[in-house]
Amino acid sequence: MMEWPNPPENCSGSTQDCSRWFDYDKASNNLNVQDMLSGAPLFSLQLPGRQSMRVVSQPREAGKDWILAWEQNNNAWLVPLEKDGVPRRVLDGSRYLPGPVQWIMPPYLFCELSSTVQGLSTKALYFIEGFEKIREWSFKNTRGGVGCGGLSADKKILLGCEYLWGKGGGPSHKTMLAGVGNETPLLVMEGEALALSSDGRHILVRKGENQVLLVRVDNGQVVKAFLPEKEHYPGVAVFSPDSRRAAVFHYPKLTVVDLEEGYPEKEMVPHDVDSNFYIYNEKALCFSPDGTLLLGAGNGWAWLFNAVTGEHLHTFAEERRFAEPYHFGQGGFMKNLRRMASDYVGKVTDRYKRTPQLTCAFTMDGLRVVTVAQSMLARVWDVRTGGEVATIKTGLPETRNKGGTIENRHVLSDNGAYLFAYNSNGYGVASLWDTASGRKIKEYRLPEGVYIAVVAKDGRSVYVMIDRDVHILPGRN
Repeated sequence: MMEWPNPPENCSGSTQDCSRWFDYDKASNNLNVQDMLSGAPLFSLQLPGRQSMRVVSQPREAGKDWILAWEQNNNAWLVPLEKDGVPRRVLDGSRYLPGPVQWIMPPYLFCELSSTVQGLSTKALYFIEGFEKIREWSFKNTRGGVGCGGLSADKKILLGCEYLWGKGGGPSHKTMLAGVGNETPLLVMEGEALALSSDGRHILVRKGENQVLLVRVDNGQVVKAFLPEKEHYPGVAVFSPDSRRAAVFHYPKLTVVDLEEGYPEKEMVPHDVDSNFYIYNEKALCFSPDGTLLLGAGNGWAWLFNAVTGEHLHTFAEERRFAEPYHFGQGGFMKNLRRMASDYVGKVTDRYKRTPQLTCAFTMDGLRVVTVAQSMLARVWDVRTGGEVATIKTGLPETRNKGGTIENRHVLSDNGAYLFAYNSNGYGVASLWDTASGRKIKEYRLPEGVYIAVVAKDGRSVYVMIDRDVHILPGRN
């Protein structure tokens, strides 16, 4: 599925010799043509499809003036500019994306729709197969780009976040909730959108640099606020799949809040407090499918808790070490020299490598958990015993790009059953794995430029976005 080429956004103009003027009427889907000098109407031309998005004049050929019309379904039509002119489809739009893709969530595709209205950002949800539009939301009076922070289970409420550049030179954010069919937003507030509960009743917002707020959607009330004990430690927050709980990591505490009257909370405290209890991002914090267990991951460690009682059940340790993936411009020559030396020595020993930041997920309906180290090594652990039951070595290389970074990436299916590992620079071989057994399913040779990857829950398809085109790759048989 290819990116739709962006033609000029206009629906009126003149012929090449400036003798006639055409103007599109959206209500009737007609093109009204008039004499350029006198303004006298000449004829109206019915355009194909339900609605044309753009109409552009073309060079005069074969003794005729022509226009190219793009209709709503992405088909392009060449039409002679004459009364009763017969259009001819010159481009089949069935395999073109409806707009820039922001989110792939099989079987759906989430796109940004183009608009000529200043300050209007429109998002739409489509079926991947056939591009049938399911939902549409609009955010008005926007000044920056609007990203998507979550979607309710019924696909009616969309959490958006507008990214702005503040007066002081730093970034700022505005959280917005849009409902299908609602002209006005359900909620607008300052702060960065983190998550929307699946029932659409609560949101989590980061205000300022590190404060996390739990907010009721119906009245905008802040019911809980969390601050870390140290500055520059941004909070991480998620909801349980059943919308009964929220978890917030605010250094050095991990707190679970029951989303019921009074909003009671309990703290998850690990027994081994020396295990660097720090959770980095939302890919390192998740609830089990039934919401009764909570899994968090940090620097070389992951922790499993009973979300109902707060009991610490298991600690999962990653003993392997890996090369520092990022290149830091600060530090000068000596720091870069140390990194180069570490990379060289790292070919024969892990001694000078670093402890990895882990990501984590549940699989097998919460019976197992998966920890992943820098997209190169995944371990599967039994929830009941805490023992390791499978190991996956993805085989991705520790190869740096021209910028000095290692761009190994991975994604798990929503149910944690399948792992897809790849390098966004095209280094090495991408692969799909069954997490329950640790079995490799398939290998892929991918080019440079992959920046979105998603695995279907059944593992039968892998969706990758390469240079704004969506490619559907075969998964398991």
